[in-house]
Amino acid sequence: MSVRASELRPWIRSWYRDWEGWCQRLMWNVVNEFGTLKVTYSTAYAAYKDSKIVSKNASKATAGAFHYWKYIAPDKAGIRRRLDHVALDLGGGRVFMASRRVESPHWQVNAGVTTVAEFTKVTGFTYLGWSRTNGKNTVTVIDDLSPAPAPKPVKTPAKPKPAPKPKPAPKPSGSTLRIVLPTWWFTFPTAQAARTATKGVQGRGVGPGTYAVRRTSGGAYEIAEGVWLSPQAKKHVRGKKVVKPTPTLRPKLRLPSYHWYKTAAQAEAHTSPRGGQYGGGTMLEGPYDVHEVSRGGARKVYSNANGWCWVSPQAAKYLV
Repeated sequence: MSVRASELRPWIRSWYRDWEGWCQRLMWNVVNEFGTLKVTYSTAYAAYKDSKIVSKNASKATAGAFHYWKYIAPDKAGIRRRLDHVALDLGGGRVFMASRRVESPHWQVNAGVTTVAEFTKVTGFTYLGWSRTNGKNTVTVIDDLSPAPAPKPVKTPAKPKPAPKPKPAPKPSGSTLRIVLPTWWFTFPTAQAARTATKGVQGRGVGPGTYAVRRTSGGAYEIAEGVWLSPQAKKHVRGKKVVKPTPTLRPKLRLPSYHWYKTAAQAEAHTSPRGGQYGGGTMLEGPYDVHEVSRGGARKVYSNANGWCWVSPQAAKYLV
């Protein structure tokens, strides 16, 4: 069985009596009329002792719960003893009880509704907590007095975020330097040869035309792999200043009048103090960049006088 909270007001009005001091009797009547009655308790204290307290937080209670307070007063014989106080939760924070401390207007003489906080404040009683039962007795209360909950606001779909602006393409790195040759020019296999521009070491001719500068070294310009123009080509340079790359450091040989050979195999086969047999042309003397090392330890260098040549593995002791 159950009872709507709104039905308790006309129901209590049919009881023409003063309810002051009859809190447990009021609970008994409600349970007997609308709930399940198993035990009759003479006082709220007796019902409290037979109930299981769920919480002392009154705001957590639901409709149909019973709230208890500690109350000591004289009984009919004038002896002070513990009687306690009880009220029925109607939902929405309201409790139904027999007391002159209920809100005005009363539903009946000294019976009506109030709140746990207000009743505790005006009486000074100690709130003991709430239980789902009045001892062994229960009643189901339907809360139809609380205002309907406000409808949840409809979430407006968020505006889609604008697509991020595309990042500008990175500017091409490197140099835009170029050389515009009006006539044919000799090229050189290394920057060193281009800087000295000695006859007999020129490579193939190029031009006329426009050539991109790959890198520079000591004023010489590389326009292709192993193709260098002399510093005199500067007057034909166009475009932005070249960003000079970090040069690749090559090992150097500082040779004291050393023999040279045309192939690595020949250089590896001769192991005399100065590189073995005479290889032809002038002797190698001075600093040379090492461009290649063979499996046998021979080293390839470039000589302005002799071009590409190899020195024996024993030349390693002259590395600087």
